[in-house]
Amino acid sequence: MAAEVAGRVLRGSLRAGAAYFVGVTVAHWAGVKVPGLFVYYSIPSYAYQDKGIGILSFGWAMFLLAASRNFGVMPFLLTAGVVGILGFSVINLSAEVAALAAPGNLAGFWGVVAGLAAYLGWVAAWWRLARWRE
Repeated sequence: MAAEVAGRVLRGSLRAGAAYFVGVTVAHWAGVKVPGLFVYYSIPSYAYQDKGIGILSFGWAMFLLAASRNFGVMPFLLTAGVVGILGFSVINLSAEVAALAAPGNLAGFWGVVAGLAAYLGWVAAWWRLARWRE
């Protein structure tokens, strides 16, 4: 019973994540720099970069949706998520970002990455609970 409830929470969380990444896609294609939907919301970017990120964000939305339908995808999703968090961390620590960002915005960039990491931890925990009785 507990695994069934955990599976429902996981499925809903993955679908919510997919909806979030669709929002990221729309924001990037529209060029609307909303903190949370743009990690680097205060750094200038070119429209082609934003559209490329939007395409990749749509891929993440589909990846999350696929995981919500087949939990067997979860190890791949979690691995990609960890690499993504590490990648954003390296970018946040780079001299390029430090040179382009206003000092107060670095905390905001880290906030977005922390939010993504918290979401990843959330779905990982629910996946573990859902698998507990397998």
